[in-house]
Amino acid sequence: MTYGSETWSLIKSEKERLTVAERAMERRMLHISLRDHITNDKIRNETKVADVNEECWRNKLRWAGHIARIRDNRWTKKIYQWYPRDMKRPPGRPPMRWADEIRKVEGPLWQRLAANREMEPES
Repeated sequence: MTYGSETWSLIKSEKERLTVAERAMERRMLHISLRDHITNDKIRNETKVADVNEECWRNKLRWAGHIARIRDNRWTKKIYQWYPRDMKRPPGRPPMRWADEIRKVEGPLWQRLAANREMEPES
């Protein structure tokens, strides 16, 4: 379910859809119907499954650390640093970029923190 989540830029509605899908899978694993009125906390305690949004965030931070530690001229580093200077964005709210989400939560100095392996989250 989280394959490739390192590169996702999720908005609130997409995070909610992931949570709903995860809950549906957990209910299906336990053969529980919505009519049974069992709380999500009880289901989570039985399945012992990690929250999908937290797992996506950990994957993203792990990938950010990998990119921050790249020292040579690999394409992954180039793609991350590329910014279209002459392209005009359409009107409206600009879409969230991969690094924007990390910068919003971890702060503008996230690359320095990510370059240090000891600062990575526990898996």
